[in-house]
Amino acid sequence: MLREEAEEVELDLLAARARFGPWDDIRGRVVWVDPRYGNEAINNGGQARGRIGLVRRGFNSIVSKARRLQEVGCVGVLVVNWGNHRETFSAEEDASQITVPVACIGQADAEGLKDGMRVRVRDEHANQGRERGGEER
Repeated sequence: MLREEAEEVELDLLAARARFGPWDDIRGRVVWVDPRYGNEAINNGGQARGRIGLVRRGFNSIVSKARRLQEVGCVGVLVVNWGNHRETFSAEEDASQITVPVACIGQADAEGLKDGMRVRVRDEHANQGRERGGEER
């Protein structure tokens, strides 16, 4: 996975990770994909390569969005939900070929994101088990 460890993070985001694909905190630069819903061929694939792809929810499945962004070389996928809540997505179809992290952020989380911004995306539930005295997921 491409990481930009040496560069300072401009924004630290909490996200709800999908129940498919791998997971590790994602660090890198973001890019809004075109079309914004990722429901057709990605027009700015060259710009998206090596970046965290931002895509809006709607029009097609989350797995389909992840597949399209992965095919153009995105290192992660952030799905912007309709409201201000983060949602944990399950695979609606075969997601066995998804090899990049996929997560959901709320509309408010996405408002300040601009192409090229350096972010770190963390699972909002990563330390939940430890905080309650349980095991980590």
